[in-house]
Amino acid sequence: MLRCLKCKKYAYKTHKCSVLSLVPVTHECRIIADMLFDLGVEPLSAAHFVTPVTDSVYKYYIHICIELRRDYPTNILGDLPTGWIHYTQTVSEDHIPLQVIGYSETFAFDGVLTVEGRVQEIVSTFEDYLGTFDPQSFKSVLTLMGI
Repeated sequence: MLRCLKCKKYAYKTHKCSVLSLVPVTHECRIIADMLFDLGVEPLSAAHFVTPVTDSVYKYYIHICIELRRDYPTNILGDLPTGWIHYTQTVSEDHIPLQVIGYSETFAFDGVLTVEGRVQEIVSTFEDYLGTFDPQSFKSVLTLMGI
């Protein structure tokens, strides 16, 4: 779904904000997108993907991908939580680099924690991490850096 980062609502046909404030997000990643936007780091998209491992009924690949709209210094968010990485990828035909904050793991269902529960744990950990930053101070640093 498309989410408006300015008013923190899902966008429908009657939504009045600029199209540039709309970002595709999955429900689980919406708060991450909102928190990054509040810090002045504009996401282009924020989504998670769960894929079953071939030939296994108990294992799943979990991928969380947050694409960033601009080119930010890789260390701007400091040391990311365990498992999270900041990297650049090139997927378009014009080879324009795109910065991404991502997480990947193979989850084995143990009968207690579901894959959806594990996704929520991972997302919550990153939300807690983003909550350690003061938005006003962070925006000031970005301004001083000319971003």
